[in-house]
Amino acid sequence: MAMEGEFRAPVQVVDFASRYLSSFLTQAGGFAIHWSLGIPSRWQVPPPIYVKLNFDGATLMGGVQVGVGVVARDELGRCVAWLSRRVERTGDGELAESLAAREAVLLALQKCWPRVIVEGDYAVLIQKLQQKKRDLSTYDPIVADILSFSSCIPSCQFSLVRRSGNTVAHFFAHYCNDFAEGEHLIPTVVVSLVSSDIAK
Repeated sequence: MAMEGEFRAPVQVVDFASRYLSSFLTQAGGFAIHWSLGIPSRWQVPPPIYVKLNFDGATLMGGVQVGVGVVARDELGRCVAWLSRRVERTGDGELAESLAAREAVLLALQKCWPRVIVEGDYAVLIQKLQQKKRDLSTYDPIVADILSFSSCIPSCQFSLVRRSGNTVAHFFAHYCNDFAEGEHLIPTVVVSLVSSDIAK
């Protein structure tokens, strides 16, 4: 399938269209316009005693794999946990983002954090989670999982950030093969990204 003069796999075209729709919804039309005005373009520290988990998903290898990235930071901006994983599953951007959000909530549960903010840059998904909205979409079962798991956390909020404020999770999602599963210390190459966020 040709797009912008280049051949693209169908799953890549679907991913592009999905992200384009997400961008449109945050910038045009009724509620979406009002919603977009408050979307931060930079990462912000969470309130005291909260942990913020930023997540991002990416389609890899032409859409036959999914990369998942999650980074959790405290009120001082310190990284307290992170996750970078590659999943052998065919899908588009919506699948990748949904899986990443689920991993973020599961990480919060595993760490027994009572107050968390789960933040991503995929507007369609965040809006569903904020409104606890179910539908008949392909990935609705994953959304159902996220809502079910998040209900087990005393305080779990979902928030939207622009891509420019989600750089660390974005990095983990795209370069997940470069990091060993189970590492506790944040990789040196990512330290500068975390420090840059705090300095803004």
